[in-house]
Amino acid sequence: MRVLRDLESVDFALFTALCRFGITVGPFNPLIFEANDPIYATCGLNFDKMNHLQSLGLILFSPVGGYQRQGFPSAFAVFYGRTLLKVELKDGVGNIGTGQVMLTDAGARLATLVKADVVPGFLDYVIEKWSLAGHKTSIVADLNFTQVSEANLEKKSA
Repeated sequence: MRVLRDLESVDFALFTALCRFGITVGPFNPLIFEANDPIYATCGLNFDKMNHLQSLGLILFSPVGGYQRQGFPSAFAVFYGRTLLKVELKDGVGNIGTGQVMLTDAGARLATLVKADVVPGFLDYVIEKWSLAGHKTSIVADLNFTQVSEANLEKKSA
């Protein structure tokens, strides 16, 4: 992939930081609602960094208006990391705002190679943003658990 070959390590680190805010809404996409919000700054992202990633051809950045995904059923589920979130759209509109960033084809291909950890508090931030837009959101399942086999359990007598 030419984009990966031409990418400097600092740019890959920046893109990885962006992917920490990625959620599966249809296809994987980072949710950047307001580029200068403090939650993004914790990972070194801001308006200027979004413009830089756009200049690299990895994202489309629309700081005014933003993007929406269309054609959703009135209720659906999305993943953030290993947490499943149920979303019920207001009035069954079929559209949901996904913020100011969309991945380009090159960005989407590169995102499949990125191992990005979740950001503490980000899911609450997303729930708040979508709730303010009139959508009902709730956590269905948190799959961040440790599988324990019976062989690893200590046997205790009664």
